[in-house]
Amino acid sequence: MIGEKLRDIRNSKNLSLGAVELATGISDSRLSKIERGITEHPSLDDISTLLKFYEIPLVSFLCKEGYCEKVDSPLKNLELLNNFEIEHIQDEIDFILKEKGLNNGV
Repeated sequence: MIGEKLRDIRNSKNLSLGAVELATGISDSRLSKIERGITEHPSLDDISTLLKFYEIPLVSFLCKEGYCEKVDSPLKNLELLNNFEIEHIQDEIDFILKEKGLNNGV
């Protein structure tokens, strides 16, 4: 269950519900409901916000939880990168495409 995993991550970082609320804006009561499974399907926004604060890549987390299909791609292990690293790679791809005249609205 996603809530249990999020609680385990928070506890492993020795963070209180209140500390997470201050950092993310997600109320401690809402986070508590997510972690206890009362909110069975937390929003992707909440999950993304929490994982960003916990410094865990969203794709990696979702794949570990079984929400990703294995896709053959020439780029391997993208799920291990954080959002900043992925954005950097995307910027490089956009630059190369622009230089080739293939900017596709970039």
